[in-house]
Amino acid sequence: MQAETISYRPTWMKLIGIFMIILGAMSLLSGISEMTSSSWEEMQEELKEISPDYEIQDVNGAAETEQNFPESTTDEQSEKIESPQTGVEFADKLIEQAINIPKWYIDLTPKIGAITALLALLYLAAGILLLVQKQARFRLLVTALVLAMTWNVALIGMASASGNWIIMMIIPSALGGLIIDAIFLIVCLVSGKKLKAELALARQGEAQVMTDPTNPHAPTA
Repeated sequence: MQAETISYRPTWMKLIGIFMIILGAMSLLSGISEMTSSSWEEMQEELKEISPDYEIQDVNGAAETEQNFPESTTDEQSEKIESPQTGVEFADKLIEQAINIPKWYIDLTPKIGAITALLALLYLAAGILLLVQKQARFRLLVTALVLAMTWNVALIGMASASGNWIIMMIIPSALGGLIIDAIFLIVCLVSGKKLKAELALARQGEAQVMTDPTNPHAPTA
């Protein structure tokens, strides 16, 4: 069955198309950045330069961190626990978490970036097509949204499995993307179906007018 020709472009198509172009471009840049990220060995060297007191080891594919602090008494430890966290202590914890990023995640980062970039291109193409397409076809749009939602779920799962709260910082953005894509998908399915019905009804009305014998523009036998 041939798709109905779009004689006008509803507001929802324009808004979703524009937002998908913007979000797709941002995801594409993020994916390219991840593709060119440092390897495990390079990151080790960079972190050692930042904090030489840390010793990084790779045991069974996981990163372990040891910090060479002098032994402290029980009183000193309790004072540390009771005292409020300072900016220096927070920075140390950030470095510790950065060093503790699992090796498997660092090794996967370029591949994650490649998948993100490919999906971003599809997402971007779907947004552009939504603004310029002449037919009421939304297969590419639905495919791009479903794949983007699936990928966001996968990113949330990987971040949660890492147990590292620096990696887990991607969860809010992935969750936000998941919600936005779900909204776009619902609007597309509901409004797209309504648009097709309206176009089909309009086409049927035009056909009836053209076959009306009282219509002076109707084709004659």
